[in-house]
Amino acid sequence: MDMDLSLSKQTPELLVVLDQADLERLLALIQNIIGIPFPKDRLGDLARHLRDMALSLRFRDQRDFVKWFLNDADHTERIELLAKQLTIGETYFFRDEKNFHLLGREILPKLHHAGKEQIILWSAGCSSGEEPYTMAMTAHMAHLSNQEVHIVASDVNPVALDKARLGIYSGWSFRNPPPGILEKYFTRIGHDKFQIAAQIQEKVLFMKVNLMADCYPPPLDKPASVDVIFCRNVLMYFTKEKRDEVINKFFLLLADNGWFFVSPSESALIQHPGLTLDRSSEPNVFRKGLVKQQPQPMTRGAAHHALVPLVSSRPAQEARKLVPKPQTGRTRVVQASLQESSVLEKADRLFHGKYLAEAAALLTAYLDTPKKPGQDHPAQYQEAVVLLAKIQANLGNLDQAEACYRRAIAADRLQADYYYNLAVILLEKGDPDGAVALLEKTLFLQPDLVVAHLQLASLSRDKKKAKKFAHNVLDLLANDSPDAIVPFSDGLTAATISHMARQMTGS
Repeated sequence: MDMDLSLSKQTPELLVVLDQADLERLLALIQNIIGIPFPKDRLGDLARHLRDMALSLRFRDQRDFVKWFLNDADHTERIELLAKQLTIGETYFFRDEKNFHLLGREILPKLHHAGKEQIILWSAGCSSGEEPYTMAMTAHMAHLSNQEVHIVASDVNPVALDKARLGIYSGWSFRNPPPGILEKYFTRIGHDKFQIAAQIQEKVLFMKVNLMADCYPPPLDKPASVDVIFCRNVLMYFTKEKRDEVINKFFLLLADNGWFFVSPSESALIQHPGLTLDRSSEPNVFRKGLVKQQPQPMTRGAAHHALVPLVSSRPAQEARKLVPKPQTGRTRVVQASLQESSVLEKADRLFHGKYLAEAAALLTAYLDTPKKPGQDHPAQYQEAVVLLAKIQANLGNLDQAEACYRRAIAADRLQADYYYNLAVILLEKGDPDGAVALLEKTLFLQPDLVVAHLQLASLSRDKKKAKKFAHNVLDLLANDSPDAIVPFSDGLTAATISHMARQMTGS
């Protein structure tokens, strides 16, 4: 049976038709080389990549290209081609700034005071270099020398590495940098072009590394030698089998008590017995060799009595305050509303204290407990669903977060923020079409939501529509103070959002 991999309606002459055997061989080869799977719903994307690869090598017939790729191309050629087409990362300086705050204020001083002669930081999947250069700037601001801190930056994409070594960036790479960073570490070399300072550039060693390889080149070839690994927004693209292989390699390379950073959406993917979530820091930082502090499992029958066991680092008296006492008889009915508010307050306290798993367990137990007549309080119930959605998203449990937001929408279809947050989750899960549909519903309910216009500007395949949404952003922010924080933007100012929109309009 033949499978038609249509590229697009605009380029019918570039259609690729593969028989089932060749398609399966191709998918297996791609997955084995760089760990990225292509399920059936992404075959159109694969077809577009095949077209681009064939054109880059001047193959006139794409079937000839696929035949060459499967049978004649050597391993290095295949890696080069796949890396150039499939691993283009989107990044910017000081992305997720709290991670670098933790690196500069806590981790590097600890390593320095421990008397280590050589501190090795690794940016795995560094793309165009913004992340490792941010690590270098962070080390410089912590007053650590080039001799003391060594930063290794790797990627499988040679084009991205060439850009990283060049060290020249446009304004798009500076979404929300800390004050003074541009002036201190960059030189303007033209319109919207900035060259990174030599003292930062020389701190970073760039090298080509395929994380799927059996072994890595020096200095990544010695067990327990790397103190900090950043591998963010990379592992999510791998199959579980390949992801677990790479995580185990990271574990072997990490020094005892070393730090491992992933993106928040990847946190739930890390299930290695030797890597423990560091509860004292962000919900996406793991440590090697720490003693785990996991809540004990609960049975469903006991859920409403012991809603959540707290970690042992909490004082016993504080833990007793947070665990609700069971109510019985008429008292339970009279105090139902107060109880529900209390559950929400406890969950919110746990959430802001970064006890995310405990907060999720508390809310899940509450929502799963059957309600008797007279105990159903829709407002509190809806608040619990929405709070649980936020917590699951922070934990990286995207499927659970999506289910919660869909549950919230089913109960109240007029809340624009439910649709917007669900759209963000679908984007994280790799479903841009689903996100676009939700963003359009968001704007139907709240036409002035700036971030929804911005997201649609970046996602729209039609250039005219993309520019229209970008102009909408500029119009909506025209009268705002440049320093005003834009709602739902993770702290970005009106000036930064406007700059991003102008980039999209080409002005």
